[in-house]
Amino acid sequence: MKSFVERYQEGANFWDECSQLLAVSPFREFMQRDPSEGKSESSNLMWAIAFVYDYDSSYAKQPLEDRIVLIENDFLKDKGYFEKKKNALEGLIDGYNKFQYDSPRRSLAEWNASMDKRSKFLKDTPYTLENAAVLDKIHSNTNKLFEDLDRIKESIEKADATLKNKGGIITSLLEDGDLDHDK
Repeated sequence: MKSFVERYQEGANFWDECSQLLAVSPFREFMQRDPSEGKSESSNLMWAIAFVYDYDSSYAKQPLEDRIVLIENDFLKDKGYFEKKKNALEGLIDGYNKFQYDSPRRSLAEWNASMDKRSKFLKDTPYTLENAAVLDKIHSNTNKLFEDLDRIKESIEKADATLKNKGGIITSLLEDGDLDHDK
């Protein structure tokens, strides 16, 4: 089954492609309040949320702030939209994340947010004689943090494999990665 963001095609209506979200009140109410023809305004905003927050988004590896700016400028064509509408969007974003995140993915999102803050802190902190030892210690812990990331990703891969195999379906050697189809 495709994730929400993988269903995007130019001109596609989010509500038609991802109708199961309409079973949840924040999404249903948001769509129902949309006066635009075909609910196109709320549809475009939901695509924007998917581009920014969906873990299968092509933009997911970029820092959150960069994703938001990119989607605001290039897709919504409204610089600062997420900040201007922060209160209105909060419930939709929280609901979207709850809908797609299991425990390992939640851990990954939290890890990524922490690493974005850490990177910004390190970038904005001048390297001086007074703080050199502290910054060196922070940098030396980087490998440990990436080992933590690897463990989180392994949990996600295991959870994804379990979901794929629900119902006792036996995967092929190719699907399991045990057979190289190019050989």
